[in-house]
Amino acid sequence: MLFRSSFSIVTIQPVGYEHVSAFLDVKLLLYYSLQDLGHEVTLSTNHIPEGSTPIVFGAHLIDSSSFVELPAGCILYNTEQLGRDASPWSTQMCALANQHMIWDYSSFNINVLNHENPHCNAVRARLGYHHQLERIRSRSSRRDEFVFYGSITPLREEILSRIRVSDRLKVSAFFGMYGWQRDGLLSRARAVLNLHSQPCRLLEWVRMLPLLANAIPCIALVHPETKCEDDQLSYLLTVPEHDPTETLEHLYEDRKSTRLNSSHTVISYAVFCLKKK
Repeated sequence: MLFRSSFSIVTIQPVGYEHVSAFLDVKLLLYYSLQDLGHEVTLSTNHIPEGSTPIVFGAHLIDSSSFVELPAGCILYNTEQLGRDASPWSTQMCALANQHMIWDYSSFNINVLNHENPHCNAVRARLGYHHQLERIRSRSSRRDEFVFYGSITPLREEILSRIRVSDRLKVSAFFGMYGWQRDGLLSRARAVLNLHSQPCRLLEWVRMLPLLANAIPCIALVHPETKCEDDQLSYLLTVPEHDPTETLEHLYEDRKSTRLNSSHTVISYAVFCLKKK
């Protein structure tokens, strides 16, 4: 397929649905990367301009009441976890793969699409580093707590319940915070916890981008069935999901530990940059 030199990055946003802001980091990565390659790029919401190749975010949010029609030749960028235990959105994306090219950050998602439709056109568009993602300035006065931000799914509630039994840990959970509010929260966090959202346990790599780019320590709670690739876990601190409390307590109480200061993340960040060039 030959792409034109003009792209439009389009966000599907149902009325009142603020959570499309979760796409921002991936959209910016794509926007600046395409510009670096010499293409013209525009951003729009609920409008597909003519004369350019549309790259659509949030296609899983389209329903019968939507007023956005996907034209032939558009590319759908999937940021959601796919699989039987993921969500009804998985069914939507598998159906759309019959008609449109899919770009996906995960080869595991692509396997799901290919299983549901062997003739679908799905390719992996890896998510890496761009200096324009460095937007969060870390503050010297960090909160004395671990932070989790994101929706509270049944699996996440189960994992958090294991952590909350400890009276030696301070953990705060936030949902629906985007833009400068989220960035302010991350700038003050001692470390950010990453919890799997769905039983398919696909590593939430989309959520890692702002943390890695801004040298914010991230602790990933992992399971033997955690699905990851490209040595992604080497850029993170990992804790067992089934019994995280003791390891988290050691990390939390060791104020002098280099595992949670900026040096660990900066080293990982430097390797991340080199590998993605």
